[in-house]
Amino acid sequence: MRALLLSVFAFLTALSAVAIWWIPAPPRGQTTILWASSENPFRRAQIARFNALHPDLLLQLDRSNNRFDKIIVQTSSGVGPDCFDVLTSTYLQAYVESGVAWDLSAEADARGILVDRDAWPSIHNEITYQGRQYGYPANAGTFLILYNRNIFDRCREPYPPAAMTWEEFFALLRRVAAAAAGDGPRVWGTNAIDYSGRMPAPFLWKTLFYSQHGEFFSADGTRPTIDTPEIRTAFQLHHDAVFLHRVIPSAVEMGTLTGQGGWGGGALTQFAEGRFVTIVSGKFALASLRGFVEQQKSDLARWEADPERRRREPRPEVLRIGVVPLPHFPGRPSTGVALSQTVVINPRSPHREAALTFLQFLASDTYARMVEIYGMPGNPAKVRYDYPIAHAELAEHELTRAVAESLQHGYQTRKSPFLLDFDVERVLMEQIFRLESDPQLDPAALVREAQRQLDELLQGNLARDPRLAKLYRARAAAEPR
Repeated sequence: MRALLLSVFAFLTALSAVAIWWIPAPPRGQTTILWASSENPFRRAQIARFNALHPDLLLQLDRSNNRFDKIIVQTSSGVGPDCFDVLTSTYLQAYVESGVAWDLSAEADARGILVDRDAWPSIHNEITYQGRQYGYPANAGTFLILYNRNIFDRCREPYPPAAMTWEEFFALLRRVAAAAAGDGPRVWGTNAIDYSGRMPAPFLWKTLFYSQHGEFFSADGTRPTIDTPEIRTAFQLHHDAVFLHRVIPSAVEMGTLTGQGGWGGGALTQFAEGRFVTIVSGKFALASLRGFVEQQKSDLARWEADPERRRREPRPEVLRIGVVPLPHFPGRPSTGVALSQTVVINPRSPHREAALTFLQFLASDTYARMVEIYGMPGNPAKVRYDYPIAHAELAEHELTRAVAESLQHGYQTRKSPFLLDFDVERVLMEQIFRLESDPQLDPAALVREAQRQLDELLQGNLARDPRLAKLYRARAAAEPR
């Protein structure tokens, strides 16, 4: 097995080296900065603006290698990008432990990117690990409930209230989704999809878990705290949302939606087209929703200009959204996890100094004005609430205020040095996929199985690493009895 893994690693390294070799050389006198990131509709404009401000540098988008496994392989072998996106603290922990994230702690203050001064407090752990800073945000945010105003208006239903419990939310979804569908195609209540991993995955259970301020580990990090009321509640309510309330698609039904563009950006497409009453998302959804609204407005203009089409077809609909905070549990405030699209620098890059200049750009007023179109600047002092909007239908100012308020109350789960969050989330996601595939499975039993697996993984890590075992013994001995 070890020989096979080494051969695969060597093969991937060779492919990475070939890919890097094919990148055109920059003009004489310029230093190239490769940024592994997604190509959202606004990325090219951001890159062009940075290059215009820094003629001695050439920032280039490396969209083909913006994946966890490729970043690890390439950066470890010395041929990775100069900087890359990290979408959650789970992945930051894995990158740091793999040695592919540069510690910026000594540079951050002088560069104006100090996390303790120049970023939202609630995303502190998205940017730092064990007290050290490893990047700066290109975008910050939280999850909210976006709803389709058109559906509520057609059903003559009041818009969702600013404060509601999860039970009230599910009841609202059942009522509105049934009224919206009528005798036509099914309309689902909501969709909650996590896009941070290699493939989209059901996210509602995690939203419910965060709503309780749940933790994956004990305070000292020595024990996975999985078989707990918080995760059992989250799994049970996820199960009920799929099989009892019928407000989100099951795994099988999501498979059907795949063929209709239901995964990835397709989830937002389905929302824009009225297939979902609400969606659990954030301001970052505007990066895609703007394009949908522009297309819908163009279609409406063509319809209005064509008398024959007006006679044959109903008036095309242009999406209008509203936003409310996440629902809450009785006696608790609305809360959720705070998120950051953190840009991290490759410690083996020969262009680390140039990459630091790019991180300074991310902290600038210039970049803040660009990212506010669909997201939030990393520094709360840079947020404007009255910037020009392109589409009133997308409630951009309302979204900005809602995200800012949620970031004030957002939190991050604690980390353990003995077990990666990456493994915790992988094991829990496996159990959620099982839960969604069979309504007869007991959610509590799935949680117990996840606890068993993670206990074994933690003990396996201790057996392999004497350094970890020594730290574990010290912490366990210090734990109050």
